[in-house]
Amino acid sequence: MKYVILTVMMITSFSLAASADEWPVLHNSKHTGFSSTTVLKPPLKLKWAVKAPGAFKAGPVVAEGKVVIQSREGYLFCFNAETGEPVWRYFVQRMGAHYVGFTETGPCIDNGKVFANFYSAGHPGVSGMRCFDLNTGDLIWKRPSGYTEHRIHFSPQVIKGRLLFCSNREMTGAQTENISSLVHHAQVQCWDAATGDTLWTHTLATRVAANTTILIAGDTIFASAAWANNTDSGKTVALDTNGNVLWSSTEHHVSGYTGNMQYIDGKLWLLTAGTAALRIIDPADGWKVKMQAGAGDCYSKIYPVMNGKYYGRSYGGWAYPASIATGQATPFISKWGQSAGSGCGAPVAANGYIYNVFGGGGGITYPKGATFPAGTAFDAGFKIVATDEAGNIVWYFQDRSHHCASVAVAYDRLFATAGTEGMIYCFENE
Repeated sequence: MKYVILTVMMITSFSLAASADEWPVLHNSKHTGFSSTTVLKPPLKLKWAVKAPGAFKAGPVVAEGKVVIQSREGYLFCFNAETGEPVWRYFVQRMGAHYVGFTETGPCIDNGKVFANFYSAGHPGVSGMRCFDLNTGDLIWKRPSGYTEHRIHFSPQVIKGRLLFCSNREMTGAQTENISSLVHHAQVQCWDAATGDTLWTHTLATRVAANTTILIAGDTIFASAAWANNTDSGKTVALDTNGNVLWSSTEHHVSGYTGNMQYIDGKLWLLTAGTAALRIIDPADGWKVKMQAGAGDCYSKIYPVMNGKYYGRSYGGWAYPASIATGQATPFISKWGQSAGSGCGAPVAANGYIYNVFGGGGGITYPKGATFPAGTAFDAGFKIVATDEAGNIVWYFQDRSHHCASVAVAYDRLFATAGTEGMIYCFENE
């Protein structure tokens, strides 16, 4: 199957390799959802677009001059970040009848390698964590791993030459059509990133978790899991690079639905269930620092932080700001008559702007440059939308795609995907 380069705008000359402005894992390093170095300022223009097979629920990662994105169907694509030209692709045939978990995790770029997880229940030859050469796409190694659930978006992560992942790992290795006979444990796995040798594992529970995630900050590995969607039960652990437990907590953990972890200003943030949608934890001992009972929704997956505020969204909704100090909502102009029929991606913040992606809607379209005064209806369906910190809509891009995956900001550009239509976009300043 061929790639189709839809649009390639005139390019400017600069060194991608020299830039520190990268997005190597989903939600960026430490899951901040924020770019501190970009000069990106909407309105934006399309630089290039690519059509590729597959549907994308997890967004792109961008580093070392490449854009890498993984589809739900088992494709892994690598593109030149400057031009959109395809560099390589890899395909794993997932068995549609064997989707135990959707495995909507994304890839990770680190030190000339790409790490990506694939899973198809009962097919260990298909399932597994894979390591690729970033420049050639050559498969370096493959090892058994597990699955993650629908709308759980994160990347494997690397620390000091060790690759970490947290998932529901199948323990028998059986190749079987009887999926009910498989045994899964919620587990952290650690491999040598260069060779794939297993260094250690840590079992969170000898059962399936509704949500698993992992985060690296400094020399500490944080893993969190929740056992079911509608119950406040789970576990968070802090591990050193050798797998030793620094602390463990069953009181504070991610939501069983979509919540994730973040490391913000020296504190561990957990998007969890219940009335306190955000719990801020001392990463040294796991003790609670603050429970935010105000604005926020674990469906946001992460809360990007910018200028003393964090931004959280509900399903298909706008990313509304709240004060980090109080947890209470702060003024935001976006009081539009509609938002959208869906919207799965986490918001992203950069240079004073907040980017949201939306799925289906009623299709109301306004011309470029139109203003949207308070109270005016605006349907965000099928759009990528930028607002300023006050909530004013300053730019949007519309196609007929469900934008389910979060965007990435790198090299002073915005990289985005269309969830169900296989489009990859790159935008830059006008």
